[in-house]
Amino acid sequence: DANKGYLSGYIQMPNSTRRGYLYSTNDGGQTWQRLYDLVASNLNKVQMISVSDGYAVGNEGILLVTADGGNTWDIVPTYPKGIVKQLNDLYFTSAGNGVVVGSGIVLSIANNVITPASGIFTTDTLTSVTFDGAVFYAAGRNASGIGVVYKSNMQGTVWTLQTQFTSLDLNKVQFLQASLTHGFAAGTEGTLLFTTNAGTVWNNVATATTKPIRDVFFANDNVGVAIMDSVIGFGQIYKTSDGGKTWALLSKPGEYFNAMNFYLSGSTFKGVAVGRKGVVRRIVANA
Repeated sequence: DANKGYLSGYIQMPNSTRRGYLYSTNDGGQTWQRLYDLVASNLNKVQMISVSDGYAVGNEGILLVTADGGNTWDIVPTYPKGIVKQLNDLYFTSAGNGVVVGSGIVLSIANNVITPASGIFTTDTLTSVTFDGAVFYAAGRNASGIGVVYKSNMQGTVWTLQTQFTSLDLNKVQFLQASLTHGFAAGTEGTLLFTTNAGTVWNNVATATTKPIRDVFFANDNVGVAIMDSVIGFGQIYKTSDGGKTWALLSKPGEYFNAMNFYLSGSTFKGVAVGRKGVVRRIVANA
């Protein structure tokens, strides 16, 4: 087609990032239209670390960064390092510093420099990562579907498999803000683990449910909120006041959720849950 053409280039951003642009023409170059939505990959998790700065991860090694509150996103170059695996979760402690986990891979990022971490089995799929103020923890499953938990050094560059427990596939790990040695890990068939010594020993919690726990947040050792799948892909919000031994439905019938995030407001943990058909609900987890 003699009238169809493309034009590519970039502009230099204030943060030293080169932002690429792609334009197309249908009239032989007389007029040009900018093309948007150029990231052809599923995005799995997003984290905003300030009003302006945030990151997102996805399939095929995709790592995105925003410096304007999410209005525009730039691709962080991971392909030159051969990173093409699925990235599932992230935890940034500040702009340019954090950890990304995925399928058989952990990336340590310090001052915007990406370094593949050591100690991870390439057959393990990591789906969650958290930070307790000193070290990082990651949870997931191995090739046999058995749950795994890893603990890092302070920089997140070296990881050690925690072998003091046996569990099914794990989806989320979280350490309490008030007591960084206490934490929970949750996964399939109602699996819930609890530690009181920073992950040295994990104990099973008898949850009285076989529902897959997709996401979990505890305000303290007893009060918690979880997203459990009623059927695969249809998550409902439940609450507990006894450390996960019993759960009560919190969300409304017909509303289904995929993820949630909590923050501390005064002495109260407040959260936002998002899900199918654009549903957004606020949650208060009173400690």
